[in-house]
Order: sequence, then C-alpha cells, then structure tokens
Amino acid sequence: MKENEKYIYVCPSGCNAPLVCDFDVTETWFVDPTGEPVELESSDGPGLTTKTPRCSKCQAKAEEHKCKGLTVWSETNERLGAVYVPAELDDIVFFKLSHSGLNNVERLTVRKKDNMDAICIGGTIYLLTDDGFRPRQELPGQESLFSPR
Repeated sequence: MKENEKYIYVCPSGCNAPLVCDFDVTETWFVDPTGEPVELESSDGPGLTTKTPRCSKCQAKAEEHKCKGLTVWSETNERLGAVYVPAELDDIVFFKLSHSGLNNVERLTVRKKDNMDAICIGGTIYLLTDDGFRPRQELPGQESLFSPR
C-alpha cells in the first residue's frame, strides 16, 4: 500500500459518531490475602482483534474503505484536518479534524464545477489543489457551488 493510502472505518449510516471495538485484555494483579486486587502487576494491553469496529451511536457494523489521504488547509495555511478519498466511491469523501482525538469522520459530498472537486466544511468551500483541499475565495455576489439551483 502507498504511503498516503489507508484503510478507514466509517459508520454506514453516516452518524459521524466515534467507533468502538471490543478487545480482550489480560491483566495480572497482586492481591491481598482475601483475594481483593491491590496493584496491577502487568497488562498485555489490547490485543489484536479480528472484530470489525461498530458505530457507538447506532451500533451498525462499520464499513471499511481503502482511501487516499489528503490534507485540508485553513485560510491561514495551517493543517485543518484530513480528507480520505475512497477508491470505490466517486462523490463521497470522509473528513477528520486534526484536533479530533477520536477516529470519527464526517461524510461529505464532493461537488464538481468546471472540472474542480469541491467540498463544504462548516459553510466554507474547499477546492482540490495539488497539495490537498484549500479554501475557495468567493467574491461578493458570486454563485456558490453549493447554492440551490
């Protein structure tokens, strides 16, 4: 797999909620004479799992998508987040804010105009460039790509 390609999991219902997965963890505890745990001696941490993550909101089994990762840049040229473009879908991308600790992503629709890909995040339009998505600079009175027709 290429460096900027990743497999991601998303809720098939588009809940945009964090995903959860069950893991088996083994812990060894020091116990007192009555058998009550006193101090953690060791833990193997979450082991590998073959279970598929599920949505924490609707409990649906998450979909797996092979994606190309692209950066979303803010108006001040800072990294706003990442967009994951699925290989098998033409009009959908998944967006994750940089400061979001959990792996929840927002499903966004890609619009095309004049052969340019555009997405809308929080009311701002971002256009696909050579180095990711950058904010579109709209002029007053200019028709938006996302305006109703």
